[in-house]
Amino acid sequence: MTPAQRTKAVNAALRAQLTRRRELQVYLYDDIVTLLEKALMALDTQLATLPTEYQVWHIQQVQKNIERTLLDLGADAAVKVREGANAAWQAGIDLVDAPLNAGGINLAGRVQAVNVQQLEAIKTFMVERITDINVVAAQKIKEQLGLVVVGVNDPYKARAAIAKHLEGNAASRARTIVNTEMGRLYSTANQERMAQAQKAVPGLKKKWRRSNRKDPRASHAAAHGQVQPVDQPFSIGGILMMYPHDPAAPLEEVINCGCIQVPHMDEWPESIAS
Repeated sequence: MTPAQRTKAVNAALRAQLTRRRELQVYLYDDIVTLLEKALMALDTQLATLPTEYQVWHIQQVQKNIERTLLDLGADAAVKVREGANAAWQAGIDLVDAPLNAGGINLAGRVQAVNVQQLEAIKTFMVERITDINVVAAQKIKEQLGLVVVGVNDPYKARAAIAKHLEGNAASRARTIVNTEMGRLYSTANQERMAQAQKAVPGLKKKWRRSNRKDPRASHAAAHGQVQPVDQPFSIGGILMMYPHDPAAPLEEVINCGCIQVPHMDEWPESIAS
């Protein structure tokens, strides 16, 4: 393989893996939004039964039905989150394996499987964060039903307020959770795989790659192309981070961050990550 052929193969592998990462985030977010929309339709049907005389007993029954709907939403979302988390973890590993393999370095049989302990911890945290969306939604619905009981709002206004919350606040929180925690899973698996691979691949390093968003953090954009040994942190605006979404970094450095790190070899001077 000539240097030009190797560079082309590495770039193709990197592009494929970066596309896969974006798709996984989009798929999980779309799945959760679809579940929110499904729940909203069910809630709307239940709220439509609110009587004009605001009988307390009837509203209490509606509240119970709504709680069951939200429990179903939480259970379905948890399944989607776990599936998405597993896929993101594997994708983070493949972001190391695929480019190295394309560059003529095959890790098969040379490194052990990545420890999944952190995967399980982050996965559990993601499920809890998504479940919390339902808890907040339940409180919002309870507040709106209370306003109906005391005559401050009519059922129509209550339905509109609940819809606005689920379509706005809940969907926005879901996007933040997916972007942040999927990114954390991806980068954690990626770092763990690089740490293993460097033992079998002398000269392996890591390179910071900024997100493709129009408004990335200035310090993250400035770090684009920064190369470090696998076991050393990046300096991001003076903050040391082992990898994007490093849990040891300040919260404001990781929320909705779209940066990644990619494997780097000095003989790949023209890689897509430059």
